[in-house]
Amino acid sequence: MIVIGIDPGLTGALVAMGRFEPIAISMPVIGTGKRGRRQVDAKGLKEWLDRVAVFDDEPPHVFIEKVFAMGRHLDKRTGRMVGQSTMTAFTFGMGYGIILGVVESLGFPHTLVSPKTWQKAMLRDLAHEDTKKASVWRANQLFPHVQLKRTSRSRIDDHGMADALLIAEYGSRQLRGERVF
Repeated sequence: MIVIGIDPGLTGALVAMGRFEPIAISMPVIGTGKRGRRQVDAKGLKEWLDRVAVFDDEPPHVFIEKVFAMGRHLDKRTGRMVGQSTMTAFTFGMGYGIILGVVESLGFPHTLVSPKTWQKAMLRDLAHEDTKKASVWRANQLFPHVQLKRTSRSRIDDHGMADALLIAEYGSRQLRGERVF
């Protein structure tokens, strides 16, 4: 069975794993950035999912990080405003809806998994304050041959790629009936 992990968002990623080396790509997006509006590319997402699905007779099971937009608020600890602007939150929610819609329209079985759930299982033995760095470290430990750089010009491994890889691995373990905390 093929398992797909999705870290949603414009800087998210997609990972497919099965009886082959995991395949990781950046989230397909359209738009120009800066002043133009970028969004998740539904057609590009569907095409990639279709290409991956042909590697097995049964449809892939998709694990999608269950996320939500965070409105702006005052962080009591630091005294700074944190969170997302209204436009960012809207764009993020729209992208999340596109991902769910494409997966649903393809009829692929899917599971929404909260960040705390998959992180607890995949990062449980790491002492970490920064889950992004911990995700990259664990992904490199488990899958040293998988490219986690967003582009050929990138110098550092991307946490979105690492998160998607770990979400897929979490899903794969869950489907095999392994104990996932």
